[in-house]
Amino acid sequence: MTTLDAIFLGLLQGIAEFLPISSSGHLTLAQTIMALQEAPLTINLALHVATLLVVVIFFRAKIRKLLFPLDLNYLKAIIVCSIPTGIIGLGIKEMGAALFEQGHWSAVFLCCNGLFLIALHYKLKPSPHEQTDLPEAPTMRQAFLIGVVQGVAALPGISRSGSTIGCARALGLPAAVAAEFSLLASLPVIFGAALLESKDFVSFSHPGLMSLSFIIAMISGWVSVGLLLKIVSKDAWKWWGFYCLAAGALYLALYAR
Repeated sequence: MTTLDAIFLGLLQGIAEFLPISSSGHLTLAQTIMALQEAPLTINLALHVATLLVVVIFFRAKIRKLLFPLDLNYLKAIIVCSIPTGIIGLGIKEMGAALFEQGHWSAVFLCCNGLFLIALHYKLKPSPHEQTDLPEAPTMRQAFLIGVVQGVAALPGISRSGSTIGCARALGLPAAVAAEFSLLASLPVIFGAALLESKDFVSFSHPGLMSLSFIIAMISGWVSVGLLLKIVSKDAWKWWGFYCLAAGALYLALYAR
């Protein structure tokens, strides 16, 4: 890994994590094209921790409000969401690292993600004048279904933010609630995955460059999270879907064997 590689991967993670285009899928495709020697799954997870910190900082006021005093209703929704996510995510992990090492899988799932976003765009009607008396948290049923979708989004190429926010919107949650819950619900999942894989973090052959990539991911992630909230408020999913279809198809055409 070179310095330019580290900067590029950090930018890619920070931007793609909060846009509905799958950061893990883009990282896998980039690492395959760049022929990096680091384990793709470990790089993906390390850079996801960087954007996890962005969520913590960005929503620090909301997190403080949830904890002091405890907002049991919202916290229960996050727990209910995390259970199916963890089960499905572990199942995907058992399928093997090949999903993260063979770029064609990411390209195929990226195309699937694109189709989902396009369908979502036509299902939802922009609602710039949403009511003010809407719920602040999803119901337990909504949280569970969002958790199932979040688990499936462990597949590289399936956008976690796009699929969970899209699912929440399709279930009737307002844009602001859907985006906020999606991002906060990612915290225990990414943190738990990082703990499970923490032993592999010491195996980086270029720890200094990974640290640089980590910092770049945090900075670019801070910029792109604001863009995500604008996308959600306008239900502007279609063009991101076309992009995912084009990116996945282009990779398959040029690199799949």
